[in-house]
Amino acid sequence: MARIDPDEGFMPIPPDLAVEVVSPSDLAYDVANKLEEYLKNGFPLIWIVYPSTRTVSIHRADGTVSLLHEDDEISGESALPEFKCKVADFFASTAKP
Repeated sequence: MARIDPDEGFMPIPPDLAVEVVSPSDLAYDVANKLEEYLKNGFPLIWIVYPSTRTVSIHRADGTVSLLHEDDEISGESALPEFKCKVADFFASTAKP
């Protein structure tokens, strides 16, 4: 980290986790393009959160994908090893459709 120029404007290494929350106005191909950018740039773990269906799609650098629903538990895996919660907790303040 000592060799990284703080004035560069962005961190030249990817974070361990990216979280993308899909809004009603997002187009599927835009979300897919963002996901591909994350993977192409070395993000090891990406959560795509879908409030409309109350689901989370988990994408990993190794190509595996998981789809979690409200009753499932999500974990931070190696990015956040101590993090665990119900997917429903992501949507606690929103009314169920």
